[in-house]
Amino acid sequence: MLKVFAVLLNICEYLYMIYEKYSENSALVSIENIEEGNPYTRIGNKAFLSCKNVCEIKLPDTIIEIGDWAFAHMKNLGRLIVPAVSIRIGKDAFLDCNNLKEIIIYPNLSDNEGTSYLLASSVSMLKKYELFDPKLASYSNEKWCNRYDDTLIAYIKQPDDAGFQSYIVGWFNDEGEDIQRTHHIGNVQKTKLCLCFLRLKYNKYARNEVNDVLLFYIKNKFDNTDEDNELWKYFRDNLSDDIGYVKLAVINNLLSDEHKAELLTYINSRNGNPETISYLLSINNDNKSVEQLFSI
Repeated sequence: MLKVFAVLLNICEYLYMIYEKYSENSALVSIENIEEGNPYTRIGNKAFLSCKNVCEIKLPDTIIEIGDWAFAHMKNLGRLIVPAVSIRIGKDAFLDCNNLKEIIIYPNLSDNEGTSYLLASSVSMLKKYELFDPKLASYSNEKWCNRYDDTLIAYIKQPDDAGFQSYIVGWFNDEGEDIQRTHHIGNVQKTKLCLCFLRLKYNKYARNEVNDVLLFYIKNKFDNTDEDNELWKYFRDNLSDDIGYVKLAVINNLLSDEHKAELLTYINSRNGNPETISYLLSINNDNKSVEQLFSI
């Protein structure tokens, strides 16, 4: 009986081998499969909490669970590499991981080049952990994309102030509720704009109605007659480095002639991507000289 109990105990230790805490200082972390003969199956609670130097983490193919707050407040985490298996996620595992751009699956059996970006956005921007399903995203990518799109469209259509909660005004916060609400709405709109462009760029398996909703949202925001259009400025300042986004905006008639000229001037003033500058010049309908365009 004691021998049976010992065997069961060893099996439990094998199944519950936890990576408890990262304590090194490397930017690239690859968690090995084996430690003391047992493979890691779980990333422990708060294992990488607030690790500011880590930019990339690779998880072993034996992982089945990511604990509560495991990667929370990792400001510089940009890439996570995970096996194509079902992984349970704990509470706020990716809280405040706003710079997480890619979750790369191995092996990725889908032919969708955007999977890693969409999967990352599901936890970093949409904050819908139920979409974190590397197995489904790899083996049944169309089904996963449909789930992603349903969640995305529901988010785009909900009011921009949904979920707003005011904070207590006091020693650490002297902004009133109206200002807080304005900031909340602005952040939500920027997130929605990023998600729209991301899905339109990587639009494999996207249904026509999905594209229509995303394009309508951008067009509606960019058509705002307010001279101080914050969303247009956000696109100009933060998203126009991606020539794919610029081409999407032009091809789908999302930019006015004034927007195009302003964007060209802005990118040139920053010594930006020459390919983007060349593209904007090539689609200028007025055939203005470069000097005229840059003087606007």
